[in-house]
Amino acid sequence: MVRFAKAYVPAGCALVLLAGCSDLSLEPVQGTVPSSETVSSFESEEELDQFAQAMLALRERNDRAQSQVEYLESPAMYDIAEPEPPANESITNTQEAGVDEGGIVKNVGDYLVVLRRGRLFTVRVGGDALAPLDAIDAFPPGAEGYGAWYDEMLVRGSEVIVIGYSYSAGGTELNRFRVGRDGSLTYRDTHYLKSGDYYSSSNYASRLIGDQLVFYTPLYMNWQGWRESLPTLRTRQQDGSLDEGVVLATAEDIHISNVYRDAGAAPAMLHTVTRCDLAAEEMTCEAYAVLGDWSRTFYVSRDAV
Repeated sequence: MVRFAKAYVPAGCALVLLAGCSDLSLEPVQGTVPSSETVSSFESEEELDQFAQAMLALRERNDRAQSQVEYLESPAMYDIAEPEPPANESITNTQEAGVDEGGIVKNVGDYLVVLRRGRLFTVRVGGDALAPLDAIDAFPPGAEGYGAWYDEMLVRGSEVIVIGYSYSAGGTELNRFRVGRDGSLTYRDTHYLKSGDYYSSSNYASRLIGDQLVFYTPLYMNWQGWRESLPTLRTRQQDGSLDEGVVLATAEDIHISNVYRDAGAAPAMLHTVTRCDLAAEEMTCEAYAVLGDWSRTFYVSRDAV
């Protein structure tokens, strides 16, 4: 496992984040299995660039081999039936004590904050009645809200973080609001984490542990221009434009299983865990990632992801 540092980690394990500690430095957990079965980070941009060139050459060879195959089967043989949905789907916000999950109703003091149909509402709770107080768009002022989904919300003190996916920006959208003493809602700012389309049909993408906002985001690895695939945080400006962004991970922050190194398979996804410090005046984030195939499952506790 990785406790967020540059070292070897056992294959098949996910990223581990020391989110429950005051010092959230990136620290390793040494692997205890043979080196042929470990995950290791790239040592430099040059090494990752060489790996990218090898992946491009591998893809070219595979494309040539694929073009020489004559398919005689019916196309129907490749149809994949949609799985039946579970009979009883439910998501609880108490999978782990001290780890808050995204939801659509949260409590702030004497108020409920409700996320519904792209809007935020505050409702006073008291006596024998619920009193509506304020409402605001869950997206930035001046934005239309089209081409985006707003699925989850987290609360830290009087701060409300609405999280969704923006197809126009190509990433996870974070909109921050403040709840006043009177229940009023005020927009604060918007950030975007570069990410692929939505992450899971049965799990939220974000967690809140104290002041630390933790995300899982998948990124498709384009080996032709791998630097453009790295996790990036962008900030929305007052005129609606986005800044150039800050790259959150270097080559040394990316891990890969030695199975991929040795077998010559081309991993397609950069499975990324990002941690953002909400206590900072300007939101700052850092990311760690593992190269792998498309499938993913993730779980968050107070000291691990």
